[in-house]
Amino acid sequence: MFDYAEWEVGFDIIVVQLYEFDIKITEPFFQQVEAVAAGINLPPESYNFLKELIPPS
Repeated sequence: MFDYAEWEVGFDIIVVQLYEFDIKITEPFFQQVEAVAAGINLPPESYNFLKELIPPS
């Protein structure tokens, strides 16, 4: 997929796998996800569900 510049597909695979396997993430990691999404012009709906994976402090 990267050979054909399908960045959105790669991004989607990563965030969905994190969510499906309930992998806990940090706030800084989520901010990096936001930056990557902005860089490839994806809307917040593509990754906002990851906020559920940030454990309460």
